[in-house]
Parts: sequence; C-alpha cells; structure tokens
Amino acid sequence: MGLEAVELVMSVEENFGIEITDAEAAAIETVGQLVDAIAVKHGEMGRQNVNKHIILDQLRTLIQFHLSAKPADITPEVRFRDLYDFP
Repeated sequence: MGLEAVELVMSVEENFGIEITDAEAAAIETVGQLVDAIAVKHGEMGRQNVNKHIILDQLRTLIQFHLSAKPADITPEVRFRDLYDFP
C-alpha cells in the first residue's frame, strides 16, 4: 500500500472515529465497499441512523485531498486503483 493510501486510511479512521485493520483495508477495492465498511463499524458502535450518502460525501473530500481525484470520478462503483495507481 502506497503512502497516499496509508494516509487516506488514517484520515478515514480519524474523521469517522473507527479503526480499519490492515487486512480490512487490503480487502476494500471500491469506494462503495469503504462506505459500507464505515457504516457497519458505526452500527457496531451503536450509532443509529447511519446515512451512507453523508459518508460518501465526506469520503469524497478525503479522497480528493489524499489522491487528488476529481469529485465526479469518486463514485461508489469506482475502484481505488482507478483513482490512483496503488501497488
């Protein structure tokens, strides 16, 4: 995982108040899978009314910053490797 990917995961953890293991991070291929993982972790923490649209909007900002991706390119279906060439 490249430095940008590590920084993105750390930023996601900080901004969403969750922990993502290395194994979990390695298994996440799309933006939508990351949205789902965040929603599940919030649910496990007892948070009610988790809104995946809000999670996606917040992720767009983080992904833009860390990967210099265009907001229009950041959709639930897009693979991270298509946003940035992860090794």
